[in-house]
Amino acid sequence: VLKDKLHFFVSQEWNREMRGTVRTALVPTAAERGGDFSQPVFNASGTQCSPPTPTDPDTGNPFAGNRIPADRLSQGGLLFMQLYPLPNTTPGAGSCNNWVASLDSPINWRQENIRLDWTLSNTVRLMARYTQDSWTNDSPSVNTSLWGDDQFPAVDSNWNQPARSLMVQLTHNIGTKGVNTLSFSYSANKIEITRGG
Repeated sequence: VLKDKLHFFVSQEWNREMRGTVRTALVPTAAERGGDFSQPVFNASGTQCSPPTPTDPDTGNPFAGNRIPADRLSQGGLLFMQLYPLPNTTPGAGSCNNWVASLDSPINWRQENIRLDWTLSNTVRLMARYTQDSWTNDSPSVNTSLWGDDQFPAVDSNWNQPARSLMVQLTHNIGTKGVNTLSFSYSANKIEITRGG
């Protein structure tokens, strides 16, 4: 900007990535969603995968025929079950997973930098630098172990982590053998989570 006095630098970087992830889980069957646990699911090794026999919370005894009466089913629970997919595969040996899906997960990153160098005199220099970046991983998230996130896309979260950093430094040369530096810095990183799916 001013020769040998004032200089600046600006840069921007970005990365757009679509990462494939495979998810597997044990999900309730259509009958289990309606309270019918009379036909348990077994894997190829013969291990029962379905939850244990449901018991009446009022009596502590199993429901007749392993079926929860329709008037005893929670309406909220029935709505919640609609968020989960139905089984789409048969459990193999050593696994109880009856649902599998291959999902594309977008991961986007962007960063901007600006730096200013100002020579105030032969012995005094001022430097300022500002950086901001953003990392987003929208649903379906790549990592399903993030703070209670679920592996099912319908109940997954969108993640955004914007960050800011500011640094200002004043440097003063004292004679030929001393330097006095005053620095100020600020940085912050937020984590924003919103409902995805």
